[in-house]
Amino acid sequence: MRRLTNVTARALPPGGSAVRPSSSSRFCLARVARYVERLAALQDLLGRLNDAAVGDVLLREAEQSDPALAHDASFARGRLLAAAQRDADGLRAVWRRFKATSSP
Repeated sequence: MRRLTNVTARALPPGGSAVRPSSSSRFCLARVARYVERLAALQDLLGRLNDAAVGDVLLREAEQSDPALAHDASFARGRLLAAAQRDADGLRAVWRRFKATSSP
């Protein structure tokens, strides 16, 4: 949402817009901003879960290719698993919040 505001502010001429937005367009902009904010939260969470899954696979491969890395790779996998579990616990709430948001 912050990026949308910055882009909009840069696109306006000095002193703001010559045309005042109607209340319905302001309402629409608020709906778009809310939708984008909730979509971004969902994408961030899903991205972190994907990163954890890929990281786990890569660390397992590293362990197999070099047994000397087993201890460190196991530690890193444990950290990834803990972070993924926290994210997974919050996924349902983030999904419900996004799903309840009407599309703009």
